[in-house]
Amino acid sequence: MKNQNENVNPLLDVKGVLEHFSISRSTLYRWSKRENKLPYVKIGRRKYYTVKDLNNLIEDNYTTPLY
Repeated sequence: MKNQNENVNPLLDVKGVLEHFSISRSTLYRWSKRENKLPYVKIGRRKYYTVKDLNNLIEDNYTTPLY
């Protein structure tokens, strides 16, 4: 029997995202309002973000300096 947790992406609440990535609340707000919006799940009044979506956002915007 398959483990049911294999297909589940871990969710972080706003506080978890702020602590994990060491960003401000306004930065997370800007990320959510961008052209390619950062998707979230809303449960009640709270917003939750998947780690996968956050990592994808970082990878999409990752640049290396040219020397």
